[in-house]
Amino acid sequence: MIEQSELILAKVKRARWKRNLRNDKFIDIELPVTRSFIGNGFVLHNSARRYERAREMELTYYFNRVGEHAARVFVNDIKVTGLIVGGPGPTKEDFLKGGYLHYQLQKNVLAVIDSSYVGREGVRELVEKAADTLQDVRLIEEKKLVQRFLTEVNKPGGLAIYGLPRVLDALQKAIADTVLISDDIETTKITMKCKNCGTTKESVVQNQSKMQATQEMISTPCEKCRSTDYEIHEKDIVDVLEETAFQVGAKVEVISSGTEEGNMFRSFGGVAAFLRYRPQ
Repeated sequence: MIEQSELILAKVKRARWKRNLRNDKFIDIELPVTRSFIGNGFVLHNSARRYERAREMELTYYFNRVGEHAARVFVNDIKVTGLIVGGPGPTKEDFLKGGYLHYQLQKNVLAVIDSSYVGREGVRELVEKAADTLQDVRLIEEKKLVQRFLTEVNKPGGLAIYGLPRVLDALQKAIADTVLISDDIETTKITMKCKNCGTTKESVVQNQSKMQATQEMISTPCEKCRSTDYEIHEKDIVDVLEETAFQVGAKVEVISSGTEEGNMFRSFGGVAAFLRYRPQ
């Protein structure tokens, strides 16, 4: 019941349904009147001020929901090191200035970027525009990893090892926590299985000498049955390390070779690992 309100009857000239931020519905209505009215079953008011207050309440409600969801996902569930905030219009700036984002995430905002689109196209546009920023962040992370590696490898009892055989052994023993790989490492693992008795033999070689190494392995008879009929399988060593690391719950980090830290890391062979603990 509406009491003490001046109401008139009016015909709705144009009505359009829209989704608002809480999944209710807004209605856009054009009416040549200047007072409150009831139109086609809807109670409305022509006060621009009241509309603005309602809009602000809806935005505040939405911003709070976004902030709570971001905190739940990016603080509680997944630890993030940086955020890119973007979209068309000034809404993103209002969201950040309003303090709706969790303080731990607020300090990790790397860039605020304007986009022309929303949805998937908008996300794709943001990724493209943020490429330089993301690259800079990645290089900083790589620098920290290499500096940590150099510190650990040079101190007694440090939790870092280097060299492909030692890293593979650490992965097989499940004591490797993080594997570091240079992005320009060119090494292949060759596996040959005897078709006659099933005996296998393996060799890890540089790509430039892969053909020669393969021929030598083929020409060497099987140790068990002396056959030279083999099934041959080749796999890039990066894939080998990634698959083995996944099996034991270890992480893999690729280090760019085009930086000063990357060159320093490459001098250690381009493959290293941080250990969970130092074996006795």
